[in-house]
Amino acid sequence: MKETIAVEKRILDLQKENTLEERKSINVTFKDGPKKKTLKDPFDLEGLEKVLKTLSNEMVDIEKKVA
Repeated sequence: MKETIAVEKRILDLQKENTLEERKSINVTFKDGPKKKTLKDPFDLEGLEKVLKTLSNEMVDIEKKVA
């Protein structure tokens, strides 16, 4: 039982050390580059509304052609 607790404590210590080393190795920059690309939000409501409207119009056109 004591050996298990000692091993577990050592594992936790190693995990803490690894976490600290990872944090130290991360480079943080606060400058915004002039060519910084912004990704479009895939859940942008306006864009989704346009897509839905286009699909609805296409469905109406298909229904007219079938009828």
